[in-house]
Amino acid sequence: MRSLITSTLLLLALLLPATAAYAYDFEVDGIYYNFRSDAGIVEVTESPSTNKYSGDVTIPETVTYNGSTYTVKVIDDWAFSGCNGLTSVTIGNSVSIIGIQAFAHCDNLTSVNIGSAVTYIGDNVFSYTRNLSRLVVASENPRYDSRDDCNAVILTANNILWAGCQSTVIPNSVAGIRKGAFAGCSGLTSVVIPDSVTAIGMEAFAGCSGLTSLTIPGSVTGIGTGAFSGCANLESIIVDNGNAAYDSRDNCNAIIETASNRLFAGCQNTLIPSTVTSIGDYAFAGMSGLTSIAIPESVTAIGENAFQDCSGLTSVAIPSSVTSIGKYAFMRCSGLTSVTIPSSVTSIMEGMFLMCNGLTSVTIPCSVTSIGNYAFVECNGLTCLTIPGSVSAIGTRAFWKCTGLTDVYSHIADLSSVTCGSATFYLSDKNYSGRTLHVPQGAADAYQADEHWYPYFEQIVDDVMPEEYLRGDVNLDGEVDLSDINAVVDIILGRDIYAARADVNSDGEITIADINVIIDIIVRAHEEPEHEWVDLGLPSGTLWATCNVGANAPEEFGHQFAWGETAPKETYSWDTYKWCEDGLLTKYCNNSSDGTVDNKIELDPEDDAAYVNWGPSWRMPTVEQLVELYSNCTQQWTELNGVKGILVTGPNGNTMFLPAAGFNWGDNNTGEGTSGDIWSRELYTNICDFAYRLMFHYEGWRAPSTGTRSFGISVRAVRIP
Repeated sequence: MRSLITSTLLLLALLLPATAAYAYDFEVDGIYYNFRSDAGIVEVTESPSTNKYSGDVTIPETVTYNGSTYTVKVIDDWAFSGCNGLTSVTIGNSVSIIGIQAFAHCDNLTSVNIGSAVTYIGDNVFSYTRNLSRLVVASENPRYDSRDDCNAVILTANNILWAGCQSTVIPNSVAGIRKGAFAGCSGLTSVVIPDSVTAIGMEAFAGCSGLTSLTIPGSVTGIGTGAFSGCANLESIIVDNGNAAYDSRDNCNAIIETASNRLFAGCQNTLIPSTVTSIGDYAFAGMSGLTSIAIPESVTAIGENAFQDCSGLTSVAIPSSVTSIGKYAFMRCSGLTSVTIPSSVTSIMEGMFLMCNGLTSVTIPCSVTSIGNYAFVECNGLTCLTIPGSVSAIGTRAFWKCTGLTDVYSHIADLSSVTCGSATFYLSDKNYSGRTLHVPQGAADAYQADEHWYPYFEQIVDDVMPEEYLRGDVNLDGEVDLSDINAVVDIILGRDIYAARADVNSDGEITIADINVIIDIIVRAHEEPEHEWVDLGLPSGTLWATCNVGANAPEEFGHQFAWGETAPKETYSWDTYKWCEDGLLTKYCNNSSDGTVDNKIELDPEDDAAYVNWGPSWRMPTVEQLVELYSNCTQQWTELNGVKGILVTGPNGNTMFLPAAGFNWGDNNTGEGTSGDIWSRELYTNICDFAYRLMFHYEGWRAPSTGTRSFGISVRAVRIP
């Protein structure tokens, strides 16, 4: 199995023709040589593809050609790489240099003897030579050794294990394991890492598919990226309790970097703890035995190539806490059939789902602004794709060779705002019959003239609804009623090919659950009272309610709420706070010292006082909306019908009155008539006991500010279009 990291770098092999050349100056006794610039010196080089090295090979100290004798000093990079007929090699005592991957991918090579003159051995010299069982350095070699009959190459001066094999026993004098030292050693079934080891290099054990268990001693302080990637049958990972840098908390069967809470390496039985905040690069790469994984809401980032080549993984639920997913994160997850990208993600990175040929469904949220190069290359199972109008960049060959793709729904109304790479939807046979591009009404001509779109579709039709359509208005008649329920039924029964607008609950499926949401919308529309709003002329177009939640007039105080609660109460304290138990937070927390970590930073609708009390057309404002109000409007301390407060004047001259309602703590009101506050719906992430607010008093106002979550504070809603 090829190095996982190297395989990613070889992506261009998918895209460009490859050529190979074998050049040599002369051949003697089946070994091919090139002259070096140094007089009298030659190097061993690659054999022609028609006559690969095989059997037992002895590299001589000297070779005679055309009457001249030359000293053999060098084994060139990749000289014996891929020679599967090679069984043993003895390197003469004149050779001083062994090049990079000189004996890599030699499947049947079992024995190598290294001479006394070797002073340089290149990286990954025996990588993926899976049956190598004997590895010996001449005892006279001053730079490398095979101490204690360890069947390994050790750099003598600093005790670094440079290269190993399936029979290696790591001596307890070894201080570090070189990158790629055991890479591809599938015959290695067990390894004992002694307490002397402090560092394990990048890809050190990559592709060791025979390993089933692993123990990291307390001495290890550094582990390189992908050190255990491709250990497909690894079932157990334990980090010694005495290790200060890494841990395997909660019996999770993983290596976690303690200081950062980053999951560094996992296996097929890993259970990701709720304290993990990120999944590292190559953490699960090549774990073909991994069939499912639960990613907790504490995780905010998934690293590059994190799940690459996890061919057994059939589905993955990415929580809304995740804001970034790295390049090639799910590359070649051939068993993956569906994935929903959360709305917290703004970019689909390069090669994220490259060659996921089992993928039949992908939901791209309206938060996504860019789709990277090669993002969905050869996702042949995809038949239907929706590109939201938020996308402003689509990379080169993003959907290249998606042979099953028949319908693409683009919500991009203005192509001049979009940057597209080349060959976005290209098929190698250039047969685009049966492919339809669905575009916004009135945009067909623009798409038909754009070389990034029209060549790859048989027809372009402008039948896409606007993204700002009324939620639940499945048949686009401007109303949500019984006819929309009937439309969903038609779609479920297959009588309508365009189902995107019927996914009312945005779960990626059209089911009875969407009908239930429509029913709820209809009921709420009849129950929800009208509340007045004002357009202050803000840049975002945000519409603000004219009075507080719980009030019937602008000067009325209305109700006051603890942050994340939806009803007023008599006493406001941590003891009565809904999301606090025994002094620890139970929801909306990103620090384990403050409570249960869920990394939620924005109120769910069911915890939003505006949404719950006034209906789905209203929400508590975001921090951005508070700052916009503060930055673009003026305020004046005044009175309205005998109630003190501030009059907010917008850029267009329209006004909004905020009464000085003070705040509640305990069973007392503080600041009534002299100050007031408005909650946002966002957590202050530096200290989880606080949330963002706008505050004002007779001398001025400020946003953003923060307030203790358990305080009772006013809510002024914003209208959701």
